[in-house]
Amino acid sequence: MYIYIKDNQIQEITKNRIDARDGYTELDIPDADVELTNNRQYLVYEEGTVVRREHTEEEFTDLSIQKRSAPEGYKTRRKLSYPPLEEQLDYIYHNGVDAWKTDIIDPVKSAYPKPE
Repeated sequence: MYIYIKDNQIQEITKNRIDARDGYTELDIPDADVELTNNRQYLVYEEGTVVRREHTEEEFTDLSIQKRSAPEGYKTRRKLSYPPLEEQLDYIYHNGVDAWKTDIIDPVKSAYPKPE
């Protein structure tokens, strides 16, 4: 894995090397060292190395609530509310794009509007 550090914070993690960027430090770390085995784990850059950490269940719950409440949280709520893509395509095939927008897309967008 390639991990890119800037201002002592992890900016990007990728399996493929990317072109050099000004101000970024590139670390080539074995996949096993950065593999996250559950959704409470995260990586931090400390004292020149990448460290795997894990939130407690309570911390993770609090962070999840904050994320859903954040200005960008509407995107997550929308994604969870839309039916699977296969169902949407089938609906379009049988009912047309206008009906799909009216019956499937608009209600979700109305329920979870983009913040001003």
